[in-house]
Amino acid sequence: MPKPKSKETLGLDDEAIFAAAGSGALPINDDELSAAFDFLDVDGSGRLTGAGIKHRLGAFFSNLPQKEIKLLLGEGPFTKDSLRKLLATNDLGTYDPVREAFRAYDPNGTGFADPEMLRSIFETLGYGPINEEDIKVLIETADADRDGKIGLEDFRKMMKTGARPEGAAVGSGIAAMKGGVAPPES
Repeated sequence: MPKPKSKETLGLDDEAIFAAAGSGALPINDDELSAAFDFLDVDGSGRLTGAGIKHRLGAFFSNLPQKEIKLLLGEGPFTKDSLRKLLATNDLGTYDPVREAFRAYDPNGTGFADPEMLRSIFETLGYGPINEEDIKVLIETADADRDGKIGLEDFRKMMKTGARPEGAAVGSGIAAMKGGVAPPES
């Protein structure tokens, strides 16, 4: 019986992925790769720039050293294919990208997203002024376990493509509150 074909991850089939298992390579599908690259490709040129990375990641890491950006970009143009190769060959071991992303929202290590950090990040990303009601809606929308806070597992559920905590309204959140408008492109 032939093996069912799975969704490709980084252009690799199941055999290549299983061969990489334990190597520390970070499996990511093409849609996730495109979403990440497009977020960082501020000018839409298909090549990442230091200025674009600093602009996008500055919302999460205000003191991102230029040295780190240069290390990431390396020599020559950094394209989507460069990112694909970096993720396919990098030894990331037990790296948990969702946990790392959550740390930006939980700078004090409390285990919960800090409301002031939520405000700062969303304002920096271009959603305009975020008031207390906006923060309340953000937390209610992402709070899957309904404990009144956004913890790591709530964040994990929210980050899954198309996932929304049970009971969260379609279109709820900052974009809906701001007239359904996504943040401006930079």
